[in-house]
Amino acid sequence: MSRKVIVTVAPTGGMASKGQNPNLPTQPEEIAEDVVRCAKAGASVAALHARRPDDLATCDPAIYGRINKLIRSRCNIIVNNSTGGGVTGDMIRELPNGLWEILYEQRLMGVEADPEMATLDAETTVASFGGREILVATTPRRCEEMAKLFLEKGIKPEWEVFSPEHIVQDVSRLIAKGYEQAALFHKYGSGRRSRFFRAPCPTTAIRSIS
Repeated sequence: MSRKVIVTVAPTGGMASKGQNPNLPTQPEEIAEDVVRCAKAGASVAALHARRPDDLATCDPAIYGRINKLIRSRCNIIVNNSTGGGVTGDMIRELPNGLWEILYEQRLMGVEADPEMATLDAETTVASFGGREILVATTPRRCEEMAKLFLEKGIKPEWEVFSPEHIVQDVSRLIAKGYEQAALFHKYGSGRRSRFFRAPCPTTAIRSIS
């Protein structure tokens, strides 16, 4: 019996740079070319992270719009714009206490380019990157604001979580309130050393999801 699988490709990501790999696609034409090749190979969803002309992170809807248009003109893959953005460029600011923060207002701009999907990071974590401790603050109120915005715009959320607790807390609460009607789409990141959370064993993860 055949089993259908959804393959998602993230050509750029929010942290990698051309300094690490000069072949990393960061500009709209590069990203679109990479996504089209992946679609031909069987990918169904493109998880996109926009970059400025200097390759630093952004959620600028004009740049996302350019990427989305180029992709849609060449294939019918599902476009998923990130609302995490990245850990450089427009996305971050330094706080008075020495921490850095990924800006919530900038993150929301990721949905303004009319993607079919977008990430909804229903969690609050601290990322360690480049010698910085970077706060990703998605409080319960912010989670609900994002879920409401997605529903109003007809954007399917990719519920992005990094620990079982994130699933059973805000994700379950928002689903119970009716912010998600159809089949759920979760992205579960496990074992990331750059984040402060307990990396669960597979059994724990499966039990928490079920």
